[in-house]
Amino acid sequence: MPRSLGMPLEVWRPKNSTVPNTRATTPAVAFHCKDELFAVMEGLGGKLGFSHIAYGMNATTPGISGPGSVQTEQHAVLAPLAEAGLTKLEVRTLAKLAGYPLWDRPAAPCLLGARGVWPHCDRARFLPTVERGEESLRKLGTFREFRVRHHGRVGRVEIAAR
Repeated sequence: MPRSLGMPLEVWRPKNSTVPNTRATTPAVAFHCKDELFAVMEGLGGKLGFSHIAYGMNATTPGISGPGSVQTEQHAVLAPLAEAGLTKLEVRTLAKLAGYPLWDRPAAPCLLGARGVWPHCDRARFLPTVERGEESLRKLGTFREFRVRHHGRVGRVEIAAR
């Protein structure tokens, strides 16, 4: 999508080998995942001649001091939207005013941190189920923002009110 706006697009997928205890979903997974993400961003930023890297955390984003926040300091990653005190609604409003076509795209948080219940999730088993559930809901085309969460023997579908 950013290509349509003339922006370069890089897709990154975390390597399970870099995350200790890859079967368990714990706060440590977020720590190592963010560490890898920011290292990749630093490398790409260096190749493109950027002196700083930033990501889209905003003032509404939960977990500003969460498991992955240590990496923002270690890697000197900027969070300009949060620093400016802009909420998700304000960011969307500004994006709409600027003509950005994806201004109201639903949030898409990490499957690991947002869909499993710590500390007892075996992500090798639950992630495919969660992904299939969310894909089935997406194909219905009825719901705009939703999550499938794994709770051991029970799954929960959460649908945002509009």
